[in-house]
Amino acid sequence: MLNVHLDFIAYTPEAYVDTIMSYIMAGVRRLRFRPFNRFAQAVASELSSRFNDLCFYADPTETDLPSEVHPYHPDVCVDLTLFCENDAELLSTQLLDYLDCDRGIWVAPITRYYFKSRPLFLISVPKGGTHLLYEFVETLGYARGFACPLTPVPGVTYFLQDEHSHTRATDFLRDVPWHAPFANSHHPFVRSPALFIYRNPLDILISEANWYHQDGKNVFAGYFSDLSFEERQLKLIEDPWLLGSIRDRVGAFIAWFHMPNVIPISFEEIVGPQGGGDALHQLRLLWSLQLKLHVPGTPATFADKVFNPNSPTFHAGQIGTYKTKLTPQAREKFLTLPQDFMEAYGFDSPDVANPVAISRHAERFRKRPLKFSAVDHSSSPIMLESGFMEHNLVQYQGRVFGLPHSLGAFDLTQAPPGRLATLLQGRDLNEIKVKVLKSPACRAY
Repeated sequence: MLNVHLDFIAYTPEAYVDTIMSYIMAGVRRLRFRPFNRFAQAVASELSSRFNDLCFYADPTETDLPSEVHPYHPDVCVDLTLFCENDAELLSTQLLDYLDCDRGIWVAPITRYYFKSRPLFLISVPKGGTHLLYEFVETLGYARGFACPLTPVPGVTYFLQDEHSHTRATDFLRDVPWHAPFANSHHPFVRSPALFIYRNPLDILISEANWYHQDGKNVFAGYFSDLSFEERQLKLIEDPWLLGSIRDRVGAFIAWFHMPNVIPISFEEIVGPQGGGDALHQLRLLWSLQLKLHVPGTPATFADKVFNPNSPTFHAGQIGTYKTKLTPQAREKFLTLPQDFMEAYGFDSPDVANPVAISRHAERFRKRPLKFSAVDHSSSPIMLESGFMEHNLVQYQGRVFGLPHSLGAFDLTQAPPGRLATLLQGRDLNEIKVKVLKSPACRAY
C-alpha cells in the first residue's frame, strides 16, 4: 500500500528547518533538495550545524555543490524530498514526478496554487456520485460554497451554474457564452481547477431507475411512478418526450473530459473497497489529487472518510450493479443506441463478457497535468448590464461599478484609485443593483 505524505509550509528557511526537525526526530536522515539553490543551502547549513549524521542529495545536473551534498541517483532511497523553489507552475510539474511513488515524504512551499489559495469547481453527472464528491472535497479541507460569485473565495468549492454541480458542458461551454458578457471568458473557472466525477453510464441508468420514481425526490417523479422497475429502465434508456436517452444525458458532460483545467475522477476509483472498488486504485487517485491540488496529508487518511452510506441520495453505492439489475429487454434496448458514449466514458457495452470495472481512461486522467488560462481579464472593464436605471453596470478588478449615464464616457482603467473609491460599487450584480436603487439619482424618479 501507499506510505506517502505531503506537507506544505511557508517558504522561509526557518519554517523549513522547524518542519524538518520533527521528521529528523522521527528518524529521517536522507534528504533530497530540488534544486540545491541558495534557499536550500541556507536550510542545509542550519541542519548541518545541529546534526552530523544527515545525508544531503541534489540532482546530478546541478553544479558547484558543496562537498557534503551528494549527487542523487534513482537507486538512492531518500526519506524526505524538499522542494526549494516557490514558482507555482514549476512546483506543480515537479510534484507530478512522484505520482507513482509508494513511499516517502515531501515538503513543498505554499504558493498561489496551494489548495487554500484558490477556489475549486465541482461538476458531476446526475446519479454519478455527486454527494460522494461533495463530502470528499470537504475531507480535503475545502469549505463548501454554492453558485460561483464574481470573485470566488480561495479554499471554497463552487458550482459553475445555479445551486448544484450538474452543469452540462454543452450548456456552460457552448450555450452560455452566446449570452454572457465577454463570451464568459472572464469567468474564474478557466484559471481554477475543477473536479468532474463520472461513472459507468450503465450504473447511472440503474441508479436513475431506483430513484426517479420516488415521490418528493424530484418534480417529475409522477412521470415514472406507475411504471415497474423494468419499465423505468426502458423509458430511461430512450425517452423521446421528457429526459431524452441515456446517451443524451451523459453525453452532454463528455466535453469536460477534454478541458485541461478539469480533473476527471471516476466513481469506480474513488468509492474504494466499501463500494466494490479497489483500495490501491483509490489511494493512487487520492495521492494524484493531493499532488495536483497541493493538498497536504496522507491518502489513507482521506480514504477512510470517502464512503458515506448516510448520504441523502445514497442507494447502494456499488460498482457494477447493472450486471444483476439490468433486465434482458433493457439490455437489448440499450444496445440499439450508438455506443460511442460508452467508449467516451471508457466502459464496455452490456454485451461484453468481461467488462472493465474502472474506466480505460482513468489512468491517463490520473497522470494528466493541469493547465490553466494565462489570461486574466480582471483589469479589463466588462459590461455586465447597460441602462439599468440610467446606470451601466461594469465589472472591473473584482468589483461591479454602477456608472451613471451622467458621467458620460468614463474609462475605469484611467481612473486613479482615489476616484474609483468614490464610485458606486458592489461585490456582485445584486448588491450593485440595490445600491443603484437606493442612490439619490434613483430616488428622484
